[in-house]
Amino acid sequence: KGIYLLEEKIKRNTARVNISKLLSTDNSGDEVTGGYIFSLDKQPNAWFSSYYTPGATNANKRQFSYVYPKPEDIVPSQMTYLKSYVDAFENALAAPNFQDPFTGVRKYADLSSFIDYLIVNEISRNVDGYRLSTYFHKDRQSVNPRIFAGPVWDYDLAFRNADYCSGSYVT
Repeated sequence: KGIYLLEEKIKRNTARVNISKLLSTDNSGDEVTGGYIFSLDKQPNAWFSSYYTPGATNANKRQFSYVYPKPEDIVPSQMTYLKSYVDAFENALAAPNFQDPFTGVRKYADLSSFIDYLIVNEISRNVDGYRLSTYFHKDRQSVNPRIFAGPVWDYDLAFRNADYCSGSYVT
């Protein structure tokens, strides 16, 4: 008796997150541009966002984590590339011309994946959504230059299963 949960970790391969394999020797050109999996989660291990968390009561900035390559495997040129690309995405999102199709957020993000991610988190009232257990991935420029939201992960505190952050509200 009980509730059993079977799950797989988020990993790069053709049956999970289908992005290019990134080697430690991929340090320039198209090779350094992907594939990456990164997240916002507990125990961050990468870089800080340039922006403060909206609506937060403290002056914290979100910190990203390396998922693929693992923190011990990612090399400095890859760290620099990923951080600068995500910084450019955040800057485009915060800019007054964020809707411009060539310089705005569409240049950096696959909006359909972000919309799907937002809908799933809102319908499920996932209190971890957007702040924890939030994953992103980016393939090589030559394959697809945009950041994708997802895959979705960690819904143990969704569907009214939390008594904080309005998680138990039905409206």
